[in-house]
Amino acid sequence: MSDDIIKTADHERKEYIEQTKRWKTIEALTERYQDIKDHPARRDYLIPMPAEHDEVYKDRLKRLYLWPAVSETIAGMVGIITSKGFSVDTIKNDQLRSEILTPLKGDGSLTKLLDRFAKAVCQYGHGFILVSPGSEVNANKAEDNFNKRRVRWTVYTPVSVINWSVEDEAEAGDPRFANYVVLKKFVEREKGDFGHEAIEVYLKISQAGTQSYIKRESESEPTKDGELIPHKKASGELLGLLPMVAAYYNFLAPFVSKAPLNSMAQLNIAHLNATSNSDLAIRQSQFTIPVFSGVRQEHQKDLADLVVGPTIGLKLPAGVKFDLVETTGKSLDIGLKNITEIEKKINQMSFKELMADPNISRDVTATEAGIKQQNKLSPLAAAALNIESAINEAIRIHASYIGVEIGPTELFKVNFDLARVVLGSDERRVMIELL
Repeated sequence: MSDDIIKTADHERKEYIEQTKRWKTIEALTERYQDIKDHPARRDYLIPMPAEHDEVYKDRLKRLYLWPAVSETIAGMVGIITSKGFSVDTIKNDQLRSEILTPLKGDGSLTKLLDRFAKAVCQYGHGFILVSPGSEVNANKAEDNFNKRRVRWTVYTPVSVINWSVEDEAEAGDPRFANYVVLKKFVEREKGDFGHEAIEVYLKISQAGTQSYIKRESESEPTKDGELIPHKKASGELLGLLPMVAAYYNFLAPFVSKAPLNSMAQLNIAHLNATSNSDLAIRQSQFTIPVFSGVRQEHQKDLADLVVGPTIGLKLPAGVKFDLVETTGKSLDIGLKNITEIEKKINQMSFKELMADPNISRDVTATEAGIKQQNKLSPLAAAALNIESAINEAIRIHASYIGVEIGPTELFKVNFDLARVVLGSDERRVMIELL
């Protein structure tokens, strides 16, 4: 994979652009637009029928129901990883353990951070944690400087990681060993006495430190904002790596993955359209459709405003035939059968994503998890171990900032419920057949 030449801070790498195309449907079905009818690109999801009038389409939008299959599956995946909490009992240093458990600057408590990190991994296929050094403490000031010197942990989805440079792909996308990573985010800053403006902020993170760039609405390119903030250990030395960790669900290449529910998202959209079409067909079947045949051009004006009702008689021109057409039950059955088949496929996908074969040891490393993922571990179980490993690396970076030594056995452990993702092969077959 060749690196792009970075031109400006807002330059987006081509691999990032390709991934954003695949994320759009996932995002439309999750937290960004809970209701497709409000989505600016709704016609890409609720697809108009051939020659459909705008009024009919708007009516279908009003009656639209989105089965939250993707969002509920993601919530279930995250719940399996996070619902039983975590353990830091093996971390011996009181200061480090206290700083980890005390609400962190950035993403709040470690519980909330774990939830957000797991959600990013399950929704997009990978996620990141940036561990930023705290501000310098002024020893001459009397006030408590605790929050100023606190290390900041922040979760980023891959949507925010727009550019990167790597030399050794053997590092498997570990951002700690990248040349640099560029993050994009939006902030509001004061403008005038009472106003504010949205500003694009770009963070170029390298081994030397973090350099901020800002881009206002009136500007075509980002400009530097402040000085480089170095990533220093408590001893004053540079950290020697990027203070950023990652966890992957389906690793494809450095900073590139496959969202685990991509196929389910496409089926979820198919289900949305099938249910909308079926609802329209059922409503139309309640009424008969008047059909005229044999109408010549001179008859069209007389028949244009014709009203048909139970108390109205018709006198038609010679040769003109009138019929009432109604929808057959067979066509409705085909639509309902299609919906049932889509739901079955979605349920099977959800089940297979969560379940694993038996005889799995909980005490495997993240590396072993990656090797065994296809054979013994469910993708979700392997992802949980990768998340655990990434947070442990973040703790080691945190420890370096505050000058604490941490041993190889001092580990953060996610107490995810592996029993809930394990079934025997016979049980798996029976469950899939029942869905």
